Amino acid sequence: MTDFQLPKYTSIVGSKFEKDGSARRYPGNTIICAIDSESVAHDALFAIQNGLKSASFAPAFTFLPAQSFHMTLYRGVNDELRVPDEWPLDIPLDTPLDEVTDIFRNRIKDITMPDGFRMRPTRFANADSGESQLFLEPFDLSEARKLTTAVHTLRKALNHRRTGDDNYHFHITFSYQIKHLSRDQKRELQKLNAGLFRNFAGNLNPLNIGAPKLCCYDNMLQFVPVFQPSLEGQNHI
Repeated sequence: MTDFQLPKYTSIVGSKFEKDGSARRYPGNTIICAIDSESVAHDALFAIQNGLKSASFAPAFTFLPAQSFHMTLYRGVNDELRVPDEWPLDIPLDTPLDEVTDIFRNRIKDITMPDGFRMRPTRFANADSGESQLFLEPFDLSEARKLTTAVHTLRKALNHRRTGDDNYHFHITFSYQIKHLSRDQKRELQKLNAGLFRNFAGNLNPLNIGAPKLCCYDNMLQFVPVFQPSLEGQNHI
């Protein structure tokens, strides 16, 4: 398919976002690790996003607020994905979202999670679906074990798996693509991504991220904590 045969808008339009880049209602829950907004790492992430915003093709993207920067540790459920492969098998598909969140909160109330993780950036690129993402891996073997244990603990406690969990790549998302790019713009984007990674990856190695929290969201712009599992024996939001 040539550039001229591509539809103007990507598949994200009508799902998470509108044609003008504004967020659509897309409610769900998730377990995320936030980035400290006062950290050097957050400053570097903010600089990467600003680099994207300065590009000539920036109007083809909608950018997420910097205060929402996070790494998803474990994907929850979403109202638009009420199908068996994306929903807990022991919870009816028509269960209201708030009830599912309450069930999840109850299931993780007695587990213990690390107070954060150390990650390292591996590349900055656009996912197949168009999101601008910084891909991450554990900083070392010790962190890899800690991360794997945390994911397995959540999987067992929640009794929930989603399609693609076994091949899930940890990342931070900066923007969503609303409009398709031309071939020249795609090449320009690839060069920009590589340059931004070279310039700022050093400030993100290691990248310290916060403790896991169960969050609710109404759209992709804000994730509201509703519960944090025990850290060294204490529950708190």
